[in-house]
Amino acid sequence: MEFFSSAKSLVRNRIHQLAAYMATLYYLEIISLMFGLLFLYGKAVSIITGAVLSLLLAYHIIQLYLKNGLNRKIQLFIIDIHAPFAIGYLFYNIAQGMEIDLLAFFIILVRAFLLACEIPVLLYLTGKDAVELFR
Repeated sequence: MEFFSSAKSLVRNRIHQLAAYMATLYYLEIISLMFGLLFLYGKAVSIITGAVLSLLLAYHIIQLYLKNGLNRKIQLFIIDIHAPFAIGYLFYNIAQGMEIDLLAFFIILVRAFLLACEIPVLLYLTGKDAVELFR
Protein backbone atom coordinates (compact mmCIF):
# COMPACT_ATOMS: atom_id res chain seq x y z
CA MET A 1 0.00 0.00 0.00
CA GLU A 2 2.85 2.31 0.80
CA PHE A 3 4.34 1.68 -2.65
CA PHE A 4 1.15 2.86 -4.37
CA SER A 5 0.90 6.02 -2.32
CA SER A 6 4.54 6.89 -3.01
CA ALA A 7 4.06 6.18 -6.75
CA LYS A 8 0.94 8.34 -6.78
CA SER A 9 2.74 11.26 -5.13
CA LEU A 10 5.65 10.83 -7.55
CA VAL A 11 3.27 11.09 -10.51
CA ARG A 12 1.53 14.12 -9.02
CA ASN A 13 4.80 15.96 -8.50
CA ARG A 14 6.13 15.15 -11.96
CA ILE A 15 3.00 15.28 -14.09
CA HIS A 16 4.48 18.09 -16.18
CA GLN A 17 7.40 15.85 -17.12
CA LEU A 18 5.21 12.84 -17.85
CA ALA A 19 2.84 14.91 -19.98
CA ALA A 20 5.75 16.38 -21.94
CA TYR A 21 7.26 12.96 -22.61
CA MET A 22 3.87 11.58 -23.60
CA ALA A 23 3.36 14.50 -26.00
CA THR A 24 6.45 13.45 -27.95
CA LEU A 25 4.43 10.50 -29.23
CA TYR A 26 2.34 12.96 -31.25
CA TYR A 27 5.26 13.13 -33.69
CA LEU A 28 4.16 9.71 -34.92
CA GLU A 29 0.71 11.16 -35.62
CA ILE A 30 2.32 14.02 -37.55
CA ILE A 31 4.24 11.51 -39.66
CA SER A 32 1.03 9.58 -40.30
CA LEU A 33 -0.70 12.82 -41.32
CA MET A 34 2.18 13.66 -43.63
CA PHE A 35 1.79 10.33 -45.47
CA GLY A 36 -1.91 11.01 -45.96
CA LEU A 37 -1.27 14.52 -47.21
CA LEU A 38 1.46 13.27 -49.53
CA PHE A 39 -1.01 11.09 -51.41
CA LEU A 40 -3.81 13.66 -51.38
CA TYR A 41 -2.04 16.98 -52.03
CA GLY A 42 1.59 16.29 -52.88
CA LYS A 43 5.04 16.76 -51.42
CA ALA A 44 4.96 20.51 -50.80
CA VAL A 45 1.81 20.49 -48.68
CA SER A 46 2.96 17.42 -46.78
CA ILE A 47 6.39 18.81 -45.93
CA ILE A 48 5.15 22.30 -45.01
CA THR A 49 2.40 20.91 -42.79
CA GLY A 50 4.77 18.46 -41.13
CA ALA A 51 7.40 21.14 -40.51
CA VAL A 52 4.94 23.64 -39.05
CA LEU A 53 3.22 21.08 -36.82
CA SER A 54 6.58 19.69 -35.66
CA LEU A 55 7.84 23.14 -34.67
CA LEU A 56 4.60 23.93 -32.84
CA LEU A 57 4.71 20.60 -31.04
CA ALA A 58 8.35 21.10 -30.04
CA TYR A 59 7.52 24.51 -28.56
CA HIS A 60 4.48 23.03 -26.80
CA ILE A 61 6.53 20.20 -25.28
CA ILE A 62 9.16 22.61 -23.95
CA GLN A 63 6.53 24.89 -22.42
CA LEU A 64 4.69 21.94 -20.93
CA TYR A 65 7.90 20.72 -19.33
CA LEU A 66 8.47 24.22 -17.91
CA LYS A 67 5.01 24.15 -16.24
CA ASN A 68 3.30 26.79 -18.37
CA GLY A 69 -0.38 26.91 -17.38
CA LEU A 70 -1.58 27.79 -20.87
CA ASN A 71 0.15 24.73 -22.29
CA ARG A 72 -1.56 22.53 -19.71
CA LYS A 73 -4.87 23.73 -21.16
CA ILE A 74 -3.58 23.23 -24.69
CA GLN A 75 -2.56 19.67 -23.80
CA LEU A 76 -6.03 19.00 -22.42
CA PHE A 77 -7.51 20.35 -25.66
CA ILE A 78 -5.20 18.12 -27.74
CA ILE A 79 -6.24 15.10 -25.68
CA ASP A 80 -9.92 16.06 -26.08
CA ILE A 81 -9.47 16.05 -29.85
CA HIS A 82 -7.13 13.08 -30.22
CA ALA A 83 -8.71 10.58 -27.79
CA PRO A 84 -12.14 10.38 -29.53
CA PHE A 85 -10.39 10.19 -32.91
CA ALA A 86 -8.17 7.33 -31.70
CA ILE A 87 -11.12 5.50 -30.12
CA GLY A 88 -13.11 5.80 -33.34
CA TYR A 89 -10.16 4.68 -35.45
CA LEU A 90 -9.50 1.67 -33.22
CA PHE A 91 -13.19 0.71 -33.10
CA TYR A 92 -13.48 0.98 -36.88
CA ASN A 93 -10.45 -1.23 -37.44
CA ILE A 94 -11.60 -3.82 -34.91
CA ALA A 95 -15.15 -3.90 -36.33
CA GLN A 96 -13.89 -4.13 -39.90
CA GLY A 97 -11.25 -6.71 -39.14
CA MET A 98 -7.53 -6.25 -38.72
CA GLU A 99 -5.47 -5.68 -41.83
CA ILE A 100 -2.38 -7.75 -42.42
CA ASP A 101 -0.40 -4.72 -43.57
CA LEU A 102 2.50 -4.12 -41.18
CA LEU A 103 2.28 -0.30 -41.38
CA ALA A 104 -1.45 -0.28 -40.57
CA PHE A 105 -0.82 -2.61 -37.64
CA PHE A 106 1.96 -0.29 -36.37
CA ILE A 107 -0.37 2.73 -36.56
CA ILE A 108 -3.03 0.80 -34.63
CA LEU A 109 -0.50 -0.12 -31.93
CA VAL A 110 0.79 3.46 -31.66
CA ARG A 111 -2.70 4.93 -31.38
CA ALA A 112 -3.71 2.34 -28.79
CA PHE A 113 -0.58 3.04 -26.74
CA LEU A 114 -1.07 6.79 -27.05
CA LEU A 115 -4.68 6.43 -25.95
CA ALA A 116 -3.63 4.32 -22.97
CA CYS A 117 -1.21 7.10 -21.98
CA GLU A 118 -3.63 9.97 -22.64
CA ILE A 119 -6.42 8.90 -20.32
CA PRO A 120 -4.33 8.89 -17.08
CA VAL A 121 -2.59 12.13 -18.11
CA LEU A 122 -6.01 13.69 -18.72
CA LEU A 123 -7.16 12.67 -15.26
CA TYR A 124 -4.03 14.01 -13.57
CA LEU A 125 -3.92 17.29 -15.54
CA THR A 126 -7.49 18.13 -14.56
CA GLY A 127 -6.86 17.61 -10.85
CA LYS A 128 -6.34 20.44 -8.40
CA ASP A 129 -2.73 19.36 -7.75
CA ALA A 130 -1.85 19.87 -11.42
CA VAL A 131 -3.56 23.26 -11.51
CA GLU A 132 -1.45 24.38 -8.56
CA LEU A 133 1.71 22.88 -10.06
CA PHE A 134 1.25 24.74 -13.36
CA ARG A 135 0.79 28.20 -11.82
